[in-house]
Amino acid sequence: MGNAFLVASLNSRYLMIGFIFEATVNIVLDYLLIKGRYGFPALGFNGAAVASVIAEFTGFVVVFIVLFRTGLKKQYGLFKTFAYDRIVTRQVLKISAPLMLQYVLSVTTWLVFFMLIESLRNDTYKAISNVMRNVFGLAGVFVWAFASTCSVMVSNLMGQKREDLVITAINKIVRLCMGLCIFICLLVNIFPGTFFSMFGQGEEFVQQGIPVLRVVSADLLLMCIANIWLNGVTGTGKTRMNLLIEIVAITFYLVYSWFFIKMNFISLAFAWTNEFIYWSCIFIIAYFYLKSGKWKTGQSVEK
Repeated sequence: MGNAFLVASLNSRYLMIGFIFEATVNIVLDYLLIKGRYGFPALGFNGAAVASVIAEFTGFVVVFIVLFRTGLKKQYGLFKTFAYDRIVTRQVLKISAPLMLQYVLSVTTWLVFFMLIESLRNDTYKAISNVMRNVFGLAGVFVWAFASTCSVMVSNLMGQKREDLVITAINKIVRLCMGLCIFICLLVNIFPGTFFSMFGQGEEFVQQGIPVLRVVSADLLLMCIANIWLNGVTGTGKTRMNLLIEIVAITFYLVYSWFFIKMNFISLAFAWTNEFIYWSCIFIIAYFYLKSGKWKTGQSVEK
């Protein structure tokens, strides 16, 4: 919640303070607790878990120290009361409930896809798909950062009654994110052997994985655009629309995946084009919804 507040109040630079403390504590405790160095108990994987919990708590404490020491607590009147407010609670749940369901559906879809890959009974396909998931994770760090920024900026502009600038802001964020994603995709596609070697795989694995990597790279570029437009919808507060977009996209995704993995399997590379279908649906609906202006409050002012 502290991190979310810093982002929403356009003070994201302070996030680095909490992150540095949290990462440092995690690394140091991993070193000390996993193998029991300098008199600490050797806890193995349990040591990593303990280190993570302590690091998270450290990050929590540091973020709230930042809120107090920077004057943000006083500026925004934070922590004045902890009394239950039925009206605010209802408003929060009205906005958050569709998002919670949306994220549950999104994660479940990934699980279904990997279950379908598992049904092919091919260890190489499973290994390549796991590597591709790491590619999504690597690029996703940057994409989700830009997408979250988009959501915050849209909300901020609406709060300033500058709704006329929302589409302009989204387009600028898309261009910045696309530039970074293109750079990442170029690196892994120009040096695919080096990339796959990070996972300790042989030449045969690399040759089978390259076509899939090409497809996933195209998926990532579309994900970059679609995710930002989707978070633009989130920023308007129309989270029921978010849920509707997710349901439509997942329906097409699952039907496509079932047909081209279980019913008519062509290749693993072709199976991964399901991500293109998913993000295409999300982009098309989110784009036309935002362009329609139905989310506007009609409070834009000239400046």
